[in-house]
Amino acid sequence: MASEAPNIEHQLPMTVAIALEFHEPESIVTRLANNITVSADENGYYVAFYEARPPVFIGTPEDVKTRFAEVKSVRAECVARLFVPKDVMPRMLQAIQSVSGMPERLAEATKTPTAKEGQ
Repeated sequence: MASEAPNIEHQLPMTVAIALEFHEPESIVTRLANNITVSADENGYYVAFYEARPPVFIGTPEDVKTRFAEVKSVRAECVARLFVPKDVMPRMLQAIQSVSGMPERLAEATKTPTAKEGQ
């Protein structure tokens, strides 16, 4: 009795394209991220976003200068940490670059001319 070759079709992973419906729940909290760290391993990148709030000093310029000199560090609180697979990172960077400068372009496009500019 001859043994049959295994059916390879049933053993290979199948790729299917399915549309994503992006959803942001009302409970999501938007946080300031003014610092970032990125580290890598063989499978991708760990991207951590931090919020660092500078101290507020009130007083005379001399008091503020003295208190500022005493500050050794400012705590940066991690507000989100993501793992980005290495094959997704190029698309993520492209998406970020595509909107880079957009606030300035929108402001310029919606700017109304001043009386001096209109002359």
